[in-house]
Amino acid sequence: MTTPRIQPTDIGDYALIGDLATGALVSGDGSIDWMCVPEFDAPACFAALLGNPGHGRWRIAPMGVRYRAQRSYRGSTLILETVFKTASGSVRMVDFMPPRDAHPTVVRIIEGLDGRVDLSVELRPRFGYGLSVPAVERVSDMWRATAGPDTLWLHSPVHVRQNGLAAFSVGPGEQLGFVLMWRPSHQGAPPAPDLPALLATTDRYWRSWVGGLEYTGAWRDAVIRSLITIRALTHISTGGVIAAPTTSVPGPHGSVRTWDHRCCRLADASAALEVFLRCGAIEEATAWRDWLLRATAGPPEQIRGVYGPAGQRYRPVVEPEWLPQPAGYRAVRPSGPGPDCGWTVAAGELLRARYLARRAGMSSSPLDTSALLRAFERRGAEADRGVWQLAGPRRRHVYSRAMGWAAADAMVKMIEWFGLPGEPGAWRRLRSAARNEILRRGVDRSRATLVQTYGGRHPDAALLRLPLLGFLSPEDPLVSGTIEAVRAELGDDAMVRGYPSTAAPGSDELTGDGAMVTCSFWLVEALAFAGRLDEADQIFEALLEARTNLGLLAEQHDVRSNRPLGNFPATSAHVALVNAALRLSDAKQGPVEPGLDVFFPR
Repeated sequence: MTTPRIQPTDIGDYALIGDLATGALVSGDGSIDWMCVPEFDAPACFAALLGNPGHGRWRIAPMGVRYRAQRSYRGSTLILETVFKTASGSVRMVDFMPPRDAHPTVVRIIEGLDGRVDLSVELRPRFGYGLSVPAVERVSDMWRATAGPDTLWLHSPVHVRQNGLAAFSVGPGEQLGFVLMWRPSHQGAPPAPDLPALLATTDRYWRSWVGGLEYTGAWRDAVIRSLITIRALTHISTGGVIAAPTTSVPGPHGSVRTWDHRCCRLADASAALEVFLRCGAIEEATAWRDWLLRATAGPPEQIRGVYGPAGQRYRPVVEPEWLPQPAGYRAVRPSGPGPDCGWTVAAGELLRARYLARRAGMSSSPLDTSALLRAFERRGAEADRGVWQLAGPRRRHVYSRAMGWAAADAMVKMIEWFGLPGEPGAWRRLRSAARNEILRRGVDRSRATLVQTYGGRHPDAALLRLPLLGFLSPEDPLVSGTIEAVRAELGDDAMVRGYPSTAAPGSDELTGDGAMVTCSFWLVEALAFAGRLDEADQIFEALLEARTNLGLLAEQHDVRSNRPLGNFPATSAHVALVNAALRLSDAKQGPVEPGLDVFFPR
């Protein structure tokens, strides 16, 4: 099917608002271009982000005149404020979603500041990723749009026509509030919203949550904004940490690697848990730990790298052909969940998270150590597509094998230190075998560097994590050698790409990804671990410039144009920023110990 072409969306133009169960992206011109209801992974009712305005959006902005827009979050909250300045005056628009009670609600408040400004409303819901045009009618003085199982109810102070259009003006001191509420279509009209209460509740929630954090290090503003973003993408009911609220946002020009990031990835498990624990977000740490235990319950052989927000193990691929194709890109559609990091990485991250939780004094559920041992004996050394899930034949990836080492290391410590039943000798043998194999087959001795695959010549950025796992000591030549190899072959100014683009024509590795924000913060951690603090400081400061003016990070970044790419905002990038800030602050106080043990003494 031929679809029209559009220009790629500048993802860095968006702000995030959310209710801890779903989120919405608001553009600089006042348009909500992406929102899934009622959950993060539900179909979008506004999908202009992946298409055009005809695929759904809700825009409120000055009408028919030039204007300037200035945006910021209100203090340490997720309440977005946009000031529109025109020749005739200025207004402030306040956008937010109250923390989820039962159903998602979006509030937009227009406040007149000076002069008089004419504004327009365009409310164009299109359920099912832009497919379903709803039936619209007025019911109980509210505007209602229904299609299938979904209904949106709009409480508006101005008359909104059946086509979703309206016009109004605002003068100094005047305030108008628009409230959009989702309900299942079989339910009746919601009660009239209490606007001041919704705003007060939202403001109080975020200020209280930030007030309970324990971060006191440098770069506090950047760290707190990242923590707020991570919290916004942590499901209030399930505890699942969502990789991003978007799907299929393209990376570099011509890239074929588009993923649905509205999922939970075990590759982020221990890093996210460490952030929660070290920054005092104990409730979120407990919820994420509990999510991990529920999602991976059962035989260890069925552990996978990607789950749904509630722990779903099967998530069907959706390919709506009605969405347009951005110019110069392959098809961009809600795509497969992923990337799946592979069994060994997923299982290794799970055990590291369980070990970290035990070190932090959290209780844990029973663990079938015999079944885990058998699974690692069978699968711990298997070939896979690596943490990046690259195309082509399966290979023996060094990082995957190292996560097998980390899993065995965590098991030995849990058995010996916390009385977990099991065979420490068997896990020690697995740990030694993994280490010896990596040092024998996963190292380029001529350059003193780890390599991506056994017998290979090139590194990948995931290898920067090996010192942080405790696999290497700071003085080991492989630490500096690997850092230099990654910077030389994958470096892009202060940032690094995830993996080398050396594949055969036609594969996704040829087009590859942009600079990976998460990996770039791993470089900061590795430099801090190696005692190269000035370099780590300089790169960290440069990476802060990759944030948008609202402090948000995407999964990738185009260094040349200083433009975010890919799904947005990316939880892993914000987790990596916080961990890098923590690690660098620690290193300035003294040598950084490897692994997790230094933070949570036994």
